[in-house]
Amino acid sequence: MHHLWTVIMGVTLLLSGCSSNGIDADNPFAAGSSLQALAGVYQNKAQTDHPQAPALRLSTIIWREPGLTHDEVEKVEVAVIDEKTLQVSAIGSQGVVRTDRFIKGKHFNFRDGQLELQRENSLLGFTSGEVMLGIGSGKLTLGVDTKGQGKVRHEGVAAGLVFLFLPMAIQTNEDYRFVRLP
Repeated sequence: MHHLWTVIMGVTLLLSGCSSNGIDADNPFAAGSSLQALAGVYQNKAQTDHPQAPALRLSTIIWREPGLTHDEVEKVEVAVIDEKTLQVSAIGSQGVVRTDRFIKGKHFNFRDGQLELQRENSLLGFTSGEVMLGIGSGKLTLGVDTKGQGKVRHEGVAAGLVFLFLPMAIQTNEDYRFVRLP
């Protein structure tokens, strides 16, 4: 029985994974102590170095609920109201289509120049096509990179059983750049 446990743990370690990708994945977030560093106008569609990758839009991260046609949003403007409040506007070809205020501690946390959105936990294996039964967790971090461009990082982890018998753990980091407009 001891040898079986050793084999199972060995296979688990071999199948555990970590990946990091996205445009400028090695370009870190800029350090900052104030929300003011985030103020500016950003292109809504992320730049990517993968032409086949689906288009990620900044507006889909900010406004997750239905009601906004994200393909029509061209720019996202971030303005600082005070040390705890951001006003964010979605701008289309006809002007502002939506504006909301977001409050530190309620909608986001702010640390080291980065906005951290609430962590999302989920159960895996209950949707058609999912081969892993287990748990997953993800976190979104928004900020500005050291080149002054908008940056979003999605960090995800998952652990469970693949095909109900093979243990696996995985961690991913995906970075996206949103061009800061003049």
